[in-house]
Amino acid sequence: MYAYLSVIVVFFTSLIGVEIWMRAAKKFGVLGEDVHKRGRPKIPEMGGVVILPSLLTGLLALYITSARYFFEFGFIVAIAGGAWLLGVIDDILDLGALPKFSLSLLIGLPIFLFINPFQHPLLVPFMRPVRIPLAYPFLALALIGGAANSLNSYDVVNGSATFSATLIAAAIGVVLFLRGDLGLATIVGMIAASSFVLFIFNMYPARLFIGDSGSFSLGAAIAAAAIVSYNESFLFVALLPMIINAAAKFMSVGKIYEHHRQKIRITYVNEQGKIASYPEKGAISLVRLLVVPEPLTEFQVFLGLSFLEVAATVFALLLVPFFGVPLHW
Repeated sequence: MYAYLSVIVVFFTSLIGVEIWMRAAKKFGVLGEDVHKRGRPKIPEMGGVVILPSLLTGLLALYITSARYFFEFGFIVAIAGGAWLLGVIDDILDLGALPKFSLSLLIGLPIFLFINPFQHPLLVPFMRPVRIPLAYPFLALALIGGAANSLNSYDVVNGSATFSATLIAAAIGVVLFLRGDLGLATIVGMIAASSFVLFIFNMYPARLFIGDSGSFSLGAAIAAAAIVSYNESFLFVALLPMIINAAAKFMSVGKIYEHHRQKIRITYVNEQGKIASYPEKGAISLVRLLVVPEPLTEFQVFLGLSFLEVAATVFALLLVPFFGVPLHW
């Protein structure tokens, strides 16, 4: 009955956690350059470290207020915890693109401990629920690792990743609410609450970078929530802009890479403080495609990326009635 209080607990835990982390980061020099602004000001980074503690607090609050769905949220926290750990290690050691990508595919292994992936139905638009026992475990692992990496690759300007994560989590929560599954909606609401707090501090002009610890844990947590709630297809559609962005980068370069390690820079900040594209050949990304016609401010780029994500999420919502699960309108 009082499970929804867990969302409020996560929100304020995240808020307090961010404030504490920002002070600690400034004190100990955990700062990153805001490369899309003149002078490249330094602001606190690795803000995503607050996600796991806030979700653990939410797990405790859920246990106290309602034991129902404690098991499911425990699964989500376990997945998010693995992604969080990988992100923190990468933030500190800079593992490199290929090792990080390879390890991210292992984040979803707890799925075999919490649910039976061989009996898990998959909801596909315009079809009845289907079961693919041999393929689904691999699809689940790919979805979790893919969501983490896709959100990470979308974290290119202030607010782009945190806005997208908040939007998708909130949309999944709406779908569950319309299905009448208020318990799972509450669980997804906790993820959205933590993401929204980070967005408040990460939106333009950013006061905090979330780091890989943030993008990885949010992406993995959302994917885990989608699996628990049978919203895998919904998430895939909502992630399309991020998937296209990551695929374009890979296909144009021919390898997995991280943008800060590029030998050939594809964008730069011009004298007017706008993001512009270099004419030379290089990786193709959504940011580069947005600024090719004319240079844009960082906020305009954020609006462009956010528009694509809103369009994809709305399209996913429009497909929900065709997933074969009745909604309680």
